[in-house]
Amino acid sequence: MELTIGNQTKTLEQWSEQSTLTPLEIHLRISSGVPAERAVFQEKNDDPEYPPNDNPRKRHTRFRGVTWHAKKHRWYARIRVDCINYGLGYHREELAAAIAYNKAAREMLGGDAEYNYL
Repeated sequence: MELTIGNQTKTLEQWSEQSTLTPLEIHLRISSGVPAERAVFQEKNDDPEYPPNDNPRKRHTRFRGVTWHAKKHRWYARIRVDCINYGLGYHREELAAAIAYNKAAREMLGGDAEYNYL
């Protein structure tokens, strides 16, 4: 897959040599709606990992706009725009909910939105 940033066109492998990310991580960021330049050159999220939870009632997520819905046993994605909450659906996988948030952020908030770094 080729990617153009500015006036340079390179493969994901070539861009990953200039970045701290693998080609797969760059591809996942771009497919979730992150602009190409941010996908390649912005560092990984350095937030500490959440400790593992033995109690399924206390699920944590490291993604913006994602919460655990205990009754449905699903991850719920939502976004808030102009003081209005928009539900983005229930997802079996936490990552799928984060991707749903990223797509909605791109459509509703534009390029200045804060994305989840996958």
